[in-house]
Amino acid sequence: ISLGLVGSEMCIRDSTYPDTISIGVKTVGIKADRFFIECHMFSHKHQRIVAINKNSILAYDYHNLKKAELPQAWIEKMNALEGKIF
Repeated sequence: ISLGLVGSEMCIRDSTYPDTISIGVKTVGIKADRFFIECHMFSHKHQRIVAINKNSILAYDYHNLKKAELPQAWIEKMNALEGKIF
């Protein structure tokens, strides 16, 4: 099983070079065949979030050319990482 980016949405504010950006990523939802993540990018120079990216990540079986269910082991790892059950 491989992963493919299904959709992405981004909200961006101005940031200028030089700067240091910290990026936080969290899982915000899980379905049988995909999971959803949000990435928040924080500017140390401006002391604010300068970008938020929302993604749907789809499990896809390239051998059989169709979407696939997420392996249970992946779901368990994401639940453990986030400290909650989706």
